[in-house]
Amino acid sequence: GFHELQEVMDLRNLLRVVVEPLDEMAVLGLLRSPLVGLSDNAFVALCSPAGEAGAARTLSAALAGADAEDEAGLDVEDAQRLRQARELVADLRAHAELPLPAFLRRVLIRSGCESILLAQDFLGVQKALNARKVADLAERFTGAAASRLAAFVRYLDDIAAGGIREGDAPMQVEGAQSVTLMTIHKSKGLEFPVVALPDLARKPKASRAEDLLLDRELGPALRITGPDGASVEREIRYLVARRDAELDAAEHARILYVAMTRARDWLLLAGAVGTKGTAGSWFGYLDGHWDLAGRRDGDTLEGAGWRAVVRREAARLEPGDGAAAERGEPSDEVVAARIAPVQPAGSAKTTFSVTELLPVMAKESDTAGPAGVAAAPVDEGLDARLRGTLVHRLFEKWGFGPGGRPDVAGLVRRECADGRHWDAATAALTAIADRFAETEVFELLATQRAIRRETPFLLRVGDALVSGTVDAMLDDLSVVDYKTGRRTPGHHAAYEWQVRLYAAAVRALTGQMPPAGWLCYVDAERPEDLVSRVDVSPERIDEAIGRAHEAIEHLRQGPPQAREEDVG
Repeated sequence: GFHELQEVMDLRNLLRVVVEPLDEMAVLGLLRSPLVGLSDNAFVALCSPAGEAGAARTLSAALAGADAEDEAGLDVEDAQRLRQARELVADLRAHAELPLPAFLRRVLIRSGCESILLAQDFLGVQKALNARKVADLAERFTGAAASRLAAFVRYLDDIAAGGIREGDAPMQVEGAQSVTLMTIHKSKGLEFPVVALPDLARKPKASRAEDLLLDRELGPALRITGPDGASVEREIRYLVARRDAELDAAEHARILYVAMTRARDWLLLAGAVGTKGTAGSWFGYLDGHWDLAGRRDGDTLEGAGWRAVVRREAARLEPGDGAAAERGEPSDEVVAARIAPVQPAGSAKTTFSVTELLPVMAKESDTAGPAGVAAAPVDEGLDARLRGTLVHRLFEKWGFGPGGRPDVAGLVRRECADGRHWDAATAALTAIADRFAETEVFELLATQRAIRRETPFLLRVGDALVSGTVDAMLDDLSVVDYKTGRRTPGHHAAYEWQVRLYAAAVRALTGQMPPAGWLCYVDAERPEDLVSRVDVSPERIDEAIGRAHEAIEHLRQGPPQAREEDVG
């Protein structure tokens, strides 16, 4: 089944490591998969005890590590692959709050999964399409409400554990001028304009003459050997064998019905009658009903809603025939059109994340071009992605009232698998909490009866849906968005459009105008740069929706797989 395919299990392991970095089996599956590709010798080195009296190391600790000690015993290639795996997992964990469809697209791009699979000689294209189907499953799983990555991973695991069968991703693109070859079982539930069923005169494989036959009602029927060594057939065995043959014939007819009903407009039934007859074959069934073998070329058959023509001979095209001239050597223009590069079709995508739209919404007139939407990083010797994840968790857990600040050290230990970062991360988060506690937004948050945190939304813009998550929504529907990094004029203008889209979603969901929007730069050095109020007037919100519509149309023009920045 689809969920037991190796390429699907590799993606599941990667997603599980993002959700639960201490899952040793998932880490093992990821590191051994083509996404990382560590050698067997690398696993021996990584799991060997550290020092003579040291305890054996775990793979999750090796994946979370970041210095030469974790790479002891690895050759240059394995060490490089391990570092790339660390960067991949850290990047995905930092963006795990993206809407599921956008996050899965990021997974495919950052891991290079599709390129790796396409490079494989055996079924490379099919495997790449299967990987993309996992991203499509995330789109369907999300549906009309935003869903968490952890829930999606559990969903995939439950389907795999339940043995639910599902076919590979279809290789035929809808509307493409191509022919698809597939088994009848694979075609169930599908429909095609034209269907051809070849070799109808081929007989089904004969059942094996087994010594033991079983029937649900009649019980077992044994083949008995007599005193002379000859086989003795009892009446019960004849009866069971005949019932088996009837069931096989009914199943054979059912499969033929499935195959024929895949056709929407035209159905071609083809078969060459051999010298041994056609009894028992699909052609035999049809011949017994309509006497096909006795009909002449061009004879017609008709029924309720259908008409068939019998063809006994292939059409011959003689030289000078008008049809032959039409089908002769193609012109230079036709050849040029056939060998020209395939033009990418416009995307039919219907769901976009705010993160995808923001680089396109930020225009040069805002002093922030498409590359100007990332805040200036803070250098504390701590990985920027890990730092962003920890800051996000801090504000998610903070109660803001007296005694409401979470245990920063405990939070760091839960979220960071590598203990060497604990002290630096704890100090960084404590400094952020101290700075934020002196702001007017903190005082505002402390007065709220209830704060709606991490509120997901879907906002309709034209014929598309825009998804996102509001960091905090207050009692009066004001929206607050937290940002790490230092404030600059360029990215601040872009982030203002993000807050206005959040305000548009609140207006659409509640029917009320949010009175205020706030941007909080938790790393700002100057108090005046830490908090900024955003204009969320109706005019500015409408302008944000207009820009979002333009950004959606822009993203639909080109192939999504070529736009890595769309999911940044």
